[in-house]
Amino acid sequence: TNTTAVHPLTVLGETDASITGDLMSDKEKTKETEKDRSDKDEMGNTLPKANPGKFEQVGKEAKEVLALDMSDGARLSLQLPVYQSQEKLMAIQHMMWLGTSFIGDAKGFYEFTSILQTNKLVMTGAIDSLWRLQGRAIGMMGKRTMARLQFQMCPEAKIPDQLTFKADYSGEDFSITFDSANIMDQVSLSYLQKITDNVSVGSQLAFVPVPPPDKILGPLTFVARYKNADTTLSGNVCSVQDKLNLGLSYARKVDKHCSVAAEMMMGFQKTSSTIGLKYDFQNDSKSRYAAQFDTDCTCTVLYSEEVIPGIRVGYCGQVQNMKDDYMFGMTIANGEA
Repeated sequence: TNTTAVHPLTVLGETDASITGDLMSDKEKTKETEKDRSDKDEMGNTLPKANPGKFEQVGKEAKEVLALDMSDGARLSLQLPVYQSQEKLMAIQHMMWLGTSFIGDAKGFYEFTSILQTNKLVMTGAIDSLWRLQGRAIGMMGKRTMARLQFQMCPEAKIPDQLTFKADYSGEDFSITFDSANIMDQVSLSYLQKITDNVSVGSQLAFVPVPPPDKILGPLTFVARYKNADTTLSGNVCSVQDKLNLGLSYARKVDKHCSVAAEMMMGFQKTSSTIGLKYDFQNDSKSRYAAQFDTDCTCTVLYSEEVIPGIRVGYCGQVQNMKDDYMFGMTIANGEA
């Protein structure tokens, strides 16, 4: 079951993204188009016209269609503004989960998050039912440089403590990202270059400690992407200890309501494929339907709608034919889908 969408660390990241733009007026939001949002960073700053985005965002168009928000049982999310103006936003968020996916020593069922955002800084802090403390700060260090610092501490070693640092630089037609975990324990450097209006290429080199006799594992990844107004095709090749992994992704916006996507991964351990569809209905309840099927014979369906202004209810179901298992769930959240 895909539960990463509600992992606390991921929640912090999603919270940062969800409140970006809240400092804008309703009139400005109305004027902002989907293409405009894709040309901005997570702080809402406009990127150079020829900038290809970040290395980690290659293939995001397919992932946005295929990453369905699944949870068995029920999940409740509530975000309440404490103070809001054109220059500052302060808010708190409550999240609660009930279901078998959240039973275990390393999984909590409740999380409280506080949020502070200005035009150049986003800070979030969270604590959950395991007394796990998390924090995240994103700040603009210059017009085109962004830095992120994130930590996680948990008592009784249920989950390893973690400290990560990340820095991005967005040039006119390229981007560079440096990523470090646990004070240089794991390090990666990536570069993405736009070579034509539709084609971008890039590479990433990572250094990860592994058990003896090997000292350091250095995966090397190459990516390429073709993108026009409606279609995105991307691929990546990763070399790990002289073994290759190949990934391909395809996404197409059929019209303003419907999007389709497919992903395929071929590696020395496993080969898998996934196809998916997302459709946004043009009705008063802003309904959304999404479906996904993969080579493990797992079929997933999700439907959500706005029952009252600002409150969305979602229903999801998944059948895992190879494991002869199934799950159902529902979510209640305030805000847009």
